[in-house]
Amino acid sequence: MNYLTSPNVIIATAVCASCAIPLVYEPVKILCKNDKNETVPFFQGDQMKFVDGSIGADLPMKNLSELFNVNCFIVS
Repeated sequence: MNYLTSPNVIIATAVCASCAIPLVYEPVKILCKNDKNETVPFFQGDQMKFVDGSIGADLPMKNLSELFNVNCFIVS
């Protein structure tokens, strides 16, 4: 997610999802603001919850390469 692909996401929920390490913290729903400025789940009608993505794959380099035509990565 970034400011171009999901500009209405509430950053605090995305940060909590990034910190949700399995067996340490519970998975969380990512929330966003709709057109009426109401807080709603990012994925409508879904009970999807998120955890830290670095457990399964640290960086989704293949996906980033395809989406943004990126060949080189600098990670800190």
